[in-house]
Amino acid sequence: MDRAKLSWSEYAIPLSDIETSTHPLLKIKKGFYALLSATLDEEADVWRDIALLHIGHTSGQPLRSRIVQPQPAHERAAELAPAGSQVLVMLGEMESSSLGRDTRDFMQDIESCLIRSNNPAAHPDPESAIPGREISVLNGERQGTDYRPLKWRSLFKFAHIKNLATA
Repeated sequence: MDRAKLSWSEYAIPLSDIETSTHPLLKIKKGFYALLSATLDEEADVWRDIALLHIGHTSGQPLRSRIVQPQPAHERAAELAPAGSQVLVMLGEMESSSLGRDTRDFMQDIESCLIRSNNPAAHPDPESAIPGREISVLNGERQGTDYRPLKWRSLFKFAHIKNLATA
């Protein structure tokens, strides 16, 4: 089974600020992003009611370019965000992998595993996200690392699909 460990930025960026943000991960050409909805509690200066809307990746173009491209999933995420909330972007990069390299297919398999395990609201059918390999994805250094709303570990095995021939 292949493995990947991702690290996610501690701070989420409002989607409306992506084009002008100076966040260094927006320049990387192989990375991941998660669209979230959240409500800012201004008094406590924390985000509340965080919900996962979409997970995406890029393999070849900067994250910033990929995020600002018009995509049906992004439109659906904006529609699903509750009134009074903001759409935020959480940025991630691969820290390590069992392959020692990050091919386009491997990046796609990681994204599929994350979608299948985390069930983002804007993805029409998370069960249809089938990685091309058995894979384990860790979000963070250890269990208890807080990358809410992502699960710490996402796992895909072909045994999870009852009958692959009819899927």
